[in-house]
Parts: sequence; structure tokens; C-alpha cells
Amino acid sequence: MGHCLLRCPYNPHAYYVCGTDGVTYNSECELKRKACVEAMKGNPIALAYSGRCRQHGHCE
Repeated sequence: MGHCLLRCPYNPHAYYVCGTDGVTYNSECELKRKACVEAMKGNPIALAYSGRCRQHGHCE
């Protein structure tokens, strides 16, 4: 069984990314860290796109 990063190093140039789980991560490193943990559980997560995840709410 592999090991996943516990923390990502500080990066002042990091940018938000959206995962295929619909969660906005503070950096690509944070997404990869979470993806590693979830992959071990059989729940793969990948990069969906750069930037914050768009909310798919309903207008009232």
C-alpha cells in the first residue's frame, strides 16, 4: 500500500482547482493529496478544471 502526503507545502502561487468530486481545492497539490487517500478507498478523484467549482443550484 502506498503513502499519501499529509500536507502540501505552502505555495503563494497556488490556484484553486475543481475536482471531479465537485469540491474546490486550494491547490492542485491538495487535490492530489485527497485523490491519493480516496483512491486507496476505491473512490477516484481527478482534476476537473482549473478554478473554483461552479455551483449548480436552482434559481427561485
